Amino acid sequence: MPSPANLVVPCNWQDDLLQHLDPALVDTVYGKLAEDALGGGRPSCKLPGTDPQAAMAYIARVRQRGIHFNYVLNSACTANSEFTEAGYRAIADLVDWVAGSGADLVTVASPFVADLLVRRHPNLGICTSKFAFVSSPQQARFWQDAGAGQITVDPRITRSFRRLEAIRAAVDLQLVLLVNEACLLACPQVYYHANCDSHASQQGHNTPYVSYSRLFCGRVFTEEPEQVVKATFIRPEDVERYERLGIDRFKLVGRVRPTAWIARAIKAYGARRYDGNLADLMGTFSTYGPGGDDGQPARLGPSDVSGQAELERLRKSHVMRNQIAVDNRALDGYLEHFEQIDCESLSCDACGYCAGLARRAVRYGPGQEGQSQNLRDAAQWVLDGRFLER
Repeated sequence: MPSPANLVVPCNWQDDLLQHLDPALVDTVYGKLAEDALGGGRPSCKLPGTDPQAAMAYIARVRQRGIHFNYVLNSACTANSEFTEAGYRAIADLVDWVAGSGADLVTVASPFVADLLVRRHPNLGICTSKFAFVSSPQQARFWQDAGAGQITVDPRITRSFRRLEAIRAAVDLQLVLLVNEACLLACPQVYYHANCDSHASQQGHNTPYVSYSRLFCGRVFTEEPEQVVKATFIRPEDVERYERLGIDRFKLVGRVRPTAWIARAIKAYGARRYDGNLADLMGTFSTYGPGGDDGQPARLGPSDVSGQAELERLRKSHVMRNQIAVDNRALDGYLEHFEQIDCESLSCDACGYCAGLARRAVRYGPGQEGQSQNLRDAAQWVLDGRFLER
């Protein structure tokens, strides 16, 4: 049974994506320019480029299909630029441009930006970003009182059903859950990563950079199969469980991905079923396809990497990213366990449930040991200062 129109879909600014935006499935498309005064959740060096005029035309075509457009202003850190004359003016000008761009929603992580939007453009809808890390009823109420009409709930509590129920009961606004980002559960680098990516899409900070945090999580996913199962995803088959809980929207990631990848995710989550490799839908540990590592040895040395941009390219290639396979059918019914226990208070060593699931569901492709060592070595080279930009 196809889903109602409750999917929130990433924008890669490609014309061929438009044909996959079925208003019977898709409620909202979200995206941003590769760089602006505030920045957002992806670095400029990864985002597809477009210019302001082309973006406005694209937003208009999305809106013509009866679908909302959400412009992303979700930087987790602005380096206090809003308290300087030049910084404030740049942010205010950006907010004014977004208000005139045709977007009808804006995603924010900063209370300052939310307040500025309410003051300057009260008719724009406000959606709280995952970078606000809303994980309690109290936080949700604060954002509702600040004018937010939607909250993207902290993905780290995706399987904390009692917490989600309490948030749902506390607010009247729409709740959004990310479904296919598949981040490392309880990742120790989550705030550092958010700040790094935020600065890396701000004007003046958009040079190629090293995603040090992803070197870390990539290695963990490659070495510990239970972490793949623990990752913060929601399967297409389990969306209905969250709808019954009162979740209103389900957000897909993939702004840096090609249209075919995004379209596959839309189809799977629209149909509420996927019989292929579940990892194919996941932004964090799905492969980027063949290529990108032509001519590279299976084991890298520092001389094989010419700089930050090259390291990022190789990090997304088969030199460092394993072809993880997740048997989706082996996970059927797995959420029932989390409905019965307080996972947040349990030690994983004492429970062992996800480790057991991983033994049935997760398989690694060739090259696992070499990929793991490449990730470890690359992190050490970064710490040694081998790829510093001048």
